Amino acid sequence: MGYRCCNFLFLLVAAFITIAGPSNGKESNSILLADSIELDAQGNLIAQGNVDIVYKEQRLKAPKVVYIKDKNTLIMDMGATLTDENGSSFIAETAELDQQLLNGIINGANLVLKQQIQMRADILERENGFNTNLTNVKATACFSCDNPIPIWQIRAKSGNHDIERQQLIFQNAHIRVFDIPVFYVPYLRLPEPRVKRMRGFLVPRTKQNSLLGFGLELPYFLPMGQDRDITISPLISQETKTLKLNYRQAFDEGRIVANLAASKDTVFSEKLRGRFQSNGDFNLPNDYRLYYDFTIVSDNSYISDYDYPPLDRIASRISVNKTQKLQHQEANLVYYHSLFDDYGVLPAIINFNHYDKYIKVPTLQGDFRVSTILHNNFRSSQKNIYGRDIRRLNTSLGWSNSYKTNQGIRIELGSQIRFDSYLTRQDTRFKNEENTVSADGLITVGWPMIRHDILQHQDILEPVLQFAISKQEDLRLPLEESTYSELDEGNLISLSRFPARDRFEKDARGAIGLKWLRKFKSGSKLDISLGQVFRQSEEEDFNTGSGLNSKVSDYLLSAKYMAQKGFSIAGRTLLDPNISPNRIEALATYAWDRVSLSTGFSFLPKSISQERKNDISELRLATIYQFDDVWRYTTGVRYDLSNDRTAEVSIGILFDNECTNVAFTAKRRFSNSGSSSSVTSWNLTTSLKGFSTGGNRSPSLKDCRE
Repeated sequence: MGYRCCNFLFLLVAAFITIAGPSNGKESNSILLADSIELDAQGNLIAQGNVDIVYKEQRLKAPKVVYIKDKNTLIMDMGATLTDENGSSFIAETAELDQQLLNGIINGANLVLKQQIQMRADILERENGFNTNLTNVKATACFSCDNPIPIWQIRAKSGNHDIERQQLIFQNAHIRVFDIPVFYVPYLRLPEPRVKRMRGFLVPRTKQNSLLGFGLELPYFLPMGQDRDITISPLISQETKTLKLNYRQAFDEGRIVANLAASKDTVFSEKLRGRFQSNGDFNLPNDYRLYYDFTIVSDNSYISDYDYPPLDRIASRISVNKTQKLQHQEANLVYYHSLFDDYGVLPAIINFNHYDKYIKVPTLQGDFRVSTILHNNFRSSQKNIYGRDIRRLNTSLGWSNSYKTNQGIRIELGSQIRFDSYLTRQDTRFKNEENTVSADGLITVGWPMIRHDILQHQDILEPVLQFAISKQEDLRLPLEESTYSELDEGNLISLSRFPARDRFEKDARGAIGLKWLRKFKSGSKLDISLGQVFRQSEEEDFNTGSGLNSKVSDYLLSAKYMAQKGFSIAGRTLLDPNISPNRIEALATYAWDRVSLSTGFSFLPKSISQERKNDISELRLATIYQFDDVWRYTTGVRYDLSNDRTAEVSIGILFDNECTNVAFTAKRRFSNSGSSSSVTSWNLTTSLKGFSTGGNRSPSLKDCRE
């Protein structure tokens, strides 16, 4: 027994020295482990049973390895597995490699690239540590053993793995779907798995539009160094020829994106149509940040005709801002292009500038706040009244402080002084300039109370009272920005409930609110809020339907219930003194196992001030059903209850498994935008996973020997 152990150790040391190469005074990087190791009469080393050879960053596992001394080669039987430093591995039927595992020929190779792609080849040539030339190749990211048949597979007469360029090249290749040939190409070049940037074609997309017909979009990605690239996407259909360009560039302190689309179609056959959009953001000196986004279109119907997100107006903007712990600064310039004829009566250019700073004075309690707003509106019309331009300057100095009594009552005090300046042009109904100084004060009292019942439920009840008063001149000013206001949970307890500073609430006013939160033992929650506003005098500038345009506001009621098992429902309404709803919003969601449902309802009454001639009510429904691990079905419907018609309907089918992603979506839109009152469109995208163009596959790969 002792002789056999000594013999085993001798053979292990001999094998270690042999594989490492001649001694050169340096520490060896080789390890050999096996159940048994022996030398034959010719001096060849035979290792059998769980053979494990590690050489530098390569590892070879095999049931049997024979080292041929005269040829300095290793011969392996079926089942040998080699994993190299590049993250690739193969399983061989038979293989013959040199002693460094860098060169040789593998027969019946099953090559795995970075746990993404399986490539089977009759013959694989290994040169300088790289798996280069392959003969009779089968490549797929699906389970590629003979049974079952993979969903897709690339078969080629020969192939090449270009490590330096990170490419896979196939000659005389054809793509098979369920083993049926569907496409042949004499030369096919694909990126290695996980390559992020490489010149070549991306996943093609098919589109169908009832206005523009069936089309095929074939994107081509072209990197232009490490910091920029461009994607060229020609779209060819029965009714249009479109070229899309997407340009991206990164800088040390920012980035830009530019998108161009140029179309020649049968909708407007006499002219070239298109869209140009660009956005970017940059870091400026002194911690300032710049952001811009602008869009230009050739005609007002192009966006709807080519299935861009629906818009009434296109906003192009540039913004510079800086935010610190106690200070915020921003300057914005916005240009609006209306997709409908507004005759120049809507503001086309808006400039908004804002400065806020909080100041703490060591000898005084509370916080001081300095605020300045400069706002400008410009219209394109030159007509009196319709082309009104305005400039307003709002400055304020405010103070606030909060206290808490021993009984848990919270008291908040606040006051401020305001200076406001208004400049009006091209509207003879108002003075050219108005200036005023105003003062405001408020007190807010809240008393949160908590209790636990015998069922271990928790209740949090908080009544809130607020009283505010403002002294200001009664100026006659144009109503520019605060045309749409609404009482909600966010502004119930506020000094002013107008959305902008072109208006400010006046005289004495108060608000009362109550919030009840119940936390159930199961984890579910019920949240109910209600409130009402009272004022000394009416605010005529609050629009009809806001719930705020009288001395006593509508009742605000909101409720939300969130169950532990995926169900939630939320609703909000304004009730007039007769308990009739002024507006209603509701949303319900349900998610359980494979089903997800969401539905919403909204109701708005007619309003002259908001240019709403009739009541508007809409019902929305969206569903997601996960059939199994790979199939998913989605639907969406918007129904116009006021006009008793469907506004939009959509469906989607997604197949997503370990190696393939197929997405189909279809949508029919009923509207008055674009060149047609209703448009039906569908899109089909197929991605083969594993290659960088199609995304990564799940990391597990099956062994065909199992």
